[in-house]
Amino acid sequence: MALASTMQIPALGRPLYLGTLYDCRTDTFIPGITLWDRETLKSNVTTEEQCKTEFDILTSDSFDAKTSALNIHGELKASVLGGMVDIGGSAKYLWDTKTFSQQARVTLKYSMTTQYCHLTMNHLGYQNLSFPDVFDKGTATHVVTAVLYGAQAFFVFDQQVSTSENVKDIEGSLMVQVKKILKVTGNIEGEMKMNSEKKSAKEFRCRFYGDFVLENNPVTYEDAVKVYASLPKLLRGHGVPLLVWLYPLEKLSSKAAKLVQGISISLVCDAQYTLERLSECDKKCNDMLEAPGLFSVTQEKLRLFQELNKQHRQILQRKIAKVLPLIRGGRTTEYNLASILTMESQSPFSSRRLSEFLDQKFLEIKVINSFLTLLKEVRVIADQSELQDVVLGSPSQFVLVFALTSLQEEPYLADWKLWLWNPVSFILKCKQKTYSSWVEDKEIRRKAIHLAESFSKFAKNNHSTGKTQFFVSSIPDQENKGVSIHLYERGLQISSNFELPVKPPPPQIGGVTHDYVELILTPASEKKEGIIGYRVEYQVVGEEDWTIIAVSGAPEVFKVTGLEPSTQYLFRFAQVCELGHGENSDVSSATKVPPSTSPPGKPKAVVVGSQFITLQWQGPSVDGAGVKIKEYRIEYREEPESVGEEEEEGEWHEYRTGNDENCYTIKGLMPQTVYCFQVSAVYDGGWTSESSDKSDPVKTRTSAMGKKHNMIRGTFSN
Repeated sequence: MALASTMQIPALGRPLYLGTLYDCRTDTFIPGITLWDRETLKSNVTTEEQCKTEFDILTSDSFDAKTSALNIHGELKASVLGGMVDIGGSAKYLWDTKTFSQQARVTLKYSMTTQYCHLTMNHLGYQNLSFPDVFDKGTATHVVTAVLYGAQAFFVFDQQVSTSENVKDIEGSLMVQVKKILKVTGNIEGEMKMNSEKKSAKEFRCRFYGDFVLENNPVTYEDAVKVYASLPKLLRGHGVPLLVWLYPLEKLSSKAAKLVQGISISLVCDAQYTLERLSECDKKCNDMLEAPGLFSVTQEKLRLFQELNKQHRQILQRKIAKVLPLIRGGRTTEYNLASILTMESQSPFSSRRLSEFLDQKFLEIKVINSFLTLLKEVRVIADQSELQDVVLGSPSQFVLVFALTSLQEEPYLADWKLWLWNPVSFILKCKQKTYSSWVEDKEIRRKAIHLAESFSKFAKNNHSTGKTQFFVSSIPDQENKGVSIHLYERGLQISSNFELPVKPPPPQIGGVTHDYVELILTPASEKKEGIIGYRVEYQVVGEEDWTIIAVSGAPEVFKVTGLEPSTQYLFRFAQVCELGHGENSDVSSATKVPPSTSPPGKPKAVVVGSQFITLQWQGPSVDGAGVKIKEYRIEYREEPESVGEEEEEGEWHEYRTGNDENCYTIKGLMPQTVYCFQVSAVYDGGWTSESSDKSDPVKTRTSAMGKKHNMIRGTFSN
């Protein structure tokens, strides 16, 4: 750009009329000061009709696309970025950006020109100046010598897009509807009724930025159609300045201030990228603020980030606005602007730092939502003060809270505050500093997922009792990173790291009879603190209902009685604490209860020798239907020789007969020894009947050799 040549810039809603003084160093006009009086201006103006109407459809929301639509380029673009230009009218469209990423947008631009006015060449002579002393003040570099009048309007159509929809697809639908506006003629109502997609158009929202005076701004698609059709009638006079031509004052007087140096395009692009990135962060924050189930502490952090980001953007714009006029006036070099942008890249607000923070927040929200999905049946209390009210006012004895404990921590925000307060002292620390979040710790997340699953199951199992209320909330707790379970009783905190009853292994099967099964119950861990009992359940195979038995204490063996003979059962159990019962174990293997049978008859000794006794007994009087005796089990032990003799009862020894006969000889006994016997039936299914009554005491005979022989166990004959 030739600095001493005539410049063309858009008026951007500013009152830039013929003769207006303009300072290109600050891109501002000088009100109240002029080179010519009113009469001189009027008598030296040439006006040409220049009627033209154009329209365009814009699909991009970028700063480049908007500045191009408004004809903002080069030096003026740098000033706009620095916040130096007070724009108005249709140019306010520049600052209307998308609020969310999931937002479809299409913009209709309408532009019309009416006339072109310019000063005559004679008028520009130094001898024709009415107020030449203006040059001594040095407040302006140019004067407006030509103006193109007309008006512009921007109709911005937006539609919120759900996460399941594609933004580009919705923008395609918007484009179709916007193109139809251009075909509207006179019969607006009729054409709108014929619109087959009128229903979908109602979902669009419209904002209007224009140089026209409207009674009411359009807010719907239908409103926009009506306003668009009536725009030519709404133009007042010849409109407003759209484009102006600036003539350098240095060509009129060497004493005038002048534009010494321009701003390089690369620096303008760097500044634009930096400021656009800060604006993009705002949009991402808005996206996250719309996330379902967002905790108030996260909302506060995101809003604080937006506020700090806004402050930083304003500070950066002020720095740019301060240095641009100095560069253009030759009082400093572009190095100062480059230094500002370099310092920005090393600050906590650098692209890397902002991306780290937003990525962490996005991941944190996704992780928390995954927890909330697991805990979908549990009420979420997003605000900590509300949680306090709920805990204190709970009608239940206990309140159990799945607590997110690390949402309050945010080193980024503290550093951003420090940077805004004193950037110079902080910049060296910032280069080396690293940040981490609890959601990036795999062990913490693994623990959190396990706790969420356990909490969900525990709440589901016990919410109906009314003894305990269950909630999800955010509670700061530095000792338990990520998540923990907080327990309250009658409004008072009992534990900040409560351990839920753990899922135990399935019960093992012990003894089985026709009406009971012995279960061997093994706790989930050796630590039994807080476990006050078990909840044993059994179910008939093939049925849905489970029968529940409350077991006090924590016995290793528990006998389930009252079962039906010849029936298969499944068993499971859970550990019980004061708040309720934990997750059930996996079910045991199917166990069949034997048929109902009676014990065999009382055994009698029919032959007695010195080392053997032959027994005989009656079979069971009652046998279960369809069952068969496989063999008999004979148990015997030594007994005292006389009643009243104090001697410990002997150990029972066992023989298996190997067949279903009711007679058996036991050998290897001791001579001159008293024995007692009992018999039980062993069935094909593997179960055993109850033992018979004990036999009468039987004493073996004297040994023929006069001495006792050692007992030979396990030797028998029929």
